[in-house]
Amino acid sequence: MATARRTYWAIDHTYGAGMGDENGHFIGTLAAFSSPRLRREWVANGQPYITNPHYRAALSASRPEIRLALRNADATGWRPWIGGDLPA
Repeated sequence: MATARRTYWAIDHTYGAGMGDENGHFIGTLAAFSSPRLRREWVANGQPYITNPHYRAALSASRPEIRLALRNADATGWRPWIGGDLPA
């Protein structure tokens, strides 16, 4: 039996980390990584201040944004994340 590989998630906040949609979810682009090291490097290359556009942060797989993206991907085949080292 094959074991599922863990995915490490991050987000690039389009308008800064303080902005959210009407449901309270982050506005930004998700990125999927195969290792925490690759995610850390990607996050470190973002903006340094949380209020700046394109501030990057690591996300837990239990975040609603991740669960919604995965649910939509399963239903439609569309992958709403870009970036990272895993295929979109």
